[in-house]
Amino acid sequence: MNETVSCFLEIGGLIHEDDLPDLAAAIDEEDHLEGTALEVLNSKTSNNLFSFTGVQFGVIPDGIADALARFNISYAWQNDSGVGIESAVALQDAASGEKALYASAEGFIMLSIKAAENPLELKKAKAWESFQARLSLTISRSAHERIAMLKTPRAKAFLYETPE
Repeated sequence: MNETVSCFLEIGGLIHEDDLPDLAAAIDEEDHLEGTALEVLNSKTSNNLFSFTGVQFGVIPDGIADALARFNISYAWQNDSGVGIESAVALQDAASGEKALYASAEGFIMLSIKAAENPLELKKAKAWESFQARLSLTISRSAHERIAMLKTPRAKAFLYETPE
């Protein structure tokens, strides 16, 4: 079976503008990307959401995952369902290295009844859902700007508050 589905990559973190071409090249290596990664990264409206079609088994390609780790970028990789493939979201917090994988529907994390009845599992799922909602990419133009951005409450909340 060679099943393929549509997938969406949403990224978040702080990156220097000089690193954008390298990040874009890594994302562009996946030949199922709609458009080019640099077009998305330079977009004024949605610079952190990429669409892919025909991704085998809905799994994030290793080259993209490696590049996101290299640039310390957090992500949510959402795959649609297909024949034998369940809709899911894979999340990674670059600040902590934590990962999570959940079933999903319409972009929302789904839990089994058993997991939903467990207060710890429910709290963890809600924290990851909040994490995904906060994903945004900030592009710095200088080292000084990056340092200043890291001191803002918004950056601290995103980069250092990880799901429990």
